[in-house]
Amino acid sequence: MKLLNFLVIRLSLFFLLGIYLGLQFSIPTETLLFYIGIGIVVLVVFHLAYLKSFNINYGFSIFVPIVFVCIGMLSSAIQQAKNQKNHIAHQVKKDTVHWVLVEVNEVLKSNNYNFKYLVDAHSIDDAKTHGKLLVQIAKEDEDEAFSVGDQLIFATELSAFKDPKNPQAFNYKTYMNNQLVFYQAKPKVYIHQTNEDGTSLLSKADNFRNQIQFKLDQAGFNKQQLGLIQALLLGQKKQIDPETYANFSKAGVVHILAVSGLHVGIVLLLLQWVFKPIDYLKNGRIFKTIIIVILLWGFALIAGFSPSVTRAVSMFSLFAIALNMKRKTNTINLLCLSLFPILIVKPHFILEVGFQLSYAAVFSIVMLQPKLYALYRPKFYIDKLFWSVFTVTKSAQLGVLPFSLFYFHQFPGLFMLANLVIIPFLGILLGGGILVIILAFLDFLPEFLVRSYSFLLDVLQNFVNFIALQEEFVFQDIFFNFTMFLCLLFMIWSLLFYVRSKHYNYIIGFFIGAIGMTWSYTLAIEEQQNSAELIIFNEYRKTALGIKKARQFSLYFSDSLQNPKELYSIKNYLPLYNIERFEVKNPKPFYHFNQHETLLVIDSTAIYPRKVKNAYVYLSQSPKLNLERLINEIKPKEIIADASNYPSFVKQWRATCKELNIPFHSTYRDGAWRRKIERKGL
Repeated sequence: MKLLNFLVIRLSLFFLLGIYLGLQFSIPTETLLFYIGIGIVVLVVFHLAYLKSFNINYGFSIFVPIVFVCIGMLSSAIQQAKNQKNHIAHQVKKDTVHWVLVEVNEVLKSNNYNFKYLVDAHSIDDAKTHGKLLVQIAKEDEDEAFSVGDQLIFATELSAFKDPKNPQAFNYKTYMNNQLVFYQAKPKVYIHQTNEDGTSLLSKADNFRNQIQFKLDQAGFNKQQLGLIQALLLGQKKQIDPETYANFSKAGVVHILAVSGLHVGIVLLLLQWVFKPIDYLKNGRIFKTIIIVILLWGFALIAGFSPSVTRAVSMFSLFAIALNMKRKTNTINLLCLSLFPILIVKPHFILEVGFQLSYAAVFSIVMLQPKLYALYRPKFYIDKLFWSVFTVTKSAQLGVLPFSLFYFHQFPGLFMLANLVIIPFLGILLGGGILVIILAFLDFLPEFLVRSYSFLLDVLQNFVNFIALQEEFVFQDIFFNFTMFLCLLFMIWSLLFYVRSKHYNYIIGFFIGAIGMTWSYTLAIEEQQNSAELIIFNEYRKTALGIKKARQFSLYFSDSLQNPKELYSIKNYLPLYNIERFEVKNPKPFYHFNQHETLLVIDSTAIYPRKVKNAYVYLSQSPKLNLERLINEIKPKEIIADASNYPSFVKQWRATCKELNIPFHSTYRDGAWRRKIERKGL
């Protein structure tokens, strides 16, 4: 049977398409319900007609996809704030102080200045409401972080998230909006009520995690080891320091820090082994299946129901049922079936990078790994183990390749080596970690076990650090645009389908994708060769002006940094235009471009030539000058102030420009200032 003839797979694809369309377009839920109702009636009519005529029912085949697309769109529409009458997004007013009652839903990773929380809003200005907010509490105002289930009452303005200030920078606004969080609050005064009872399931899970961390801390694990335990076993990455996370990413094993299918699969195997004796009881398989599924979802609860955990537990719950009921299973069908309950409840998960990576990896493993494994038949256990790990990691690497290149613009060259070493021992780490947690919770954790498990964690950390230090094998700043992403994804999927079905149409699809990718890259390079721009970046307390000509970039930078290329704004900009040559130059007092246009730079010295007229004026490093006099002398086209200036100066300059009707651009508020230039203009 052909792979795509499986009904559940085809319906899943149409369901996913519907969710995506529902997130992109606004269609009222009543309209979608009407279309679904009409579609079901039509399907019933076609089915009855088919039973009487015994002819091929093309109408049924056409309307089933349409209905599932509408169901996907409906699940998206129901979750959108604009279709929820009492959502907080409808009640927030700009520049207005609101009284808000919220309950902490998730404790996020804090920064040096603030504790961060995702909260559920219960009321706003005494009116019932719902929806999520991001709340930041200054660490100087609160010694300890709040817990899940705690309630806060505060009065503050609710502000929308802002767009990124520099090209290709991480769009935190889009990231939060995709999680249905549209506003943030930074209250100075609030009332805090501790939820000591912890009545909600999430609150109880958070309390359990906190108790585990406290007992492990008492047992003698250091901060770094506690962070790894939290990530590997409890799905919490808040305790992982940025350097450790970066090293795992460079080594290509960052996926083991997020509880996902790999972890849940190992947990399922452990549970199958632990509860094996129940098989010999009457109806033992039924009881065993119920216990395992409950424990898997309990594990998901403790891990905070992250997208990767929820997806993995959904799939492995179905797999556990089929396995213990001795039913033949098709893993692809189980993978597709796991999509439905997750995305009906949380359709916005489809936009999360982790969710996409997780499904892409599992899909590629299911499609390709059995075929790769069959190429060689190992005879010994160790041989089988490493060959299995090799084929699994190779398959996963192929599946996530387009996503890694598009989202992160990097590729870890030692991915295979790191996974070959780590994954075979991950079962020991997880099994040992579960034992350590249980014994610590029972206050029966022996010291030798603490030392042994600490040693294993240190070995893992040191090995990852060693791999990450081999920076020549980490390929970064890879140019990869959205069109290239789609073409490469099409190529890989065509290859996977060909491997499973041996249908030569997929080979044609592969070459079509390859041609499309080549064409896209060629067009992009041609466009870059013919483009040039002058850009003033938004860098806090720094002056960073760049000029791009074709694939060459010159940064005019005066601060004493060893490697200005590592500046966040620059690091994100270079892959955007596939820059080949990068150089740092000393700043100039003015820049001539586009024949008769000039950018005049005025720094802290406040010295500028009076003869320059009708120029763009760039203010940096807080020059003390009479702006009104400057405007009268130069008559500037526009005044630009970067983030190196004092905020009070920028505020005063903005008021002066507004009064004199001169355009004013602040990179801190308006983002990077960009001006297209002619290739002959510089």
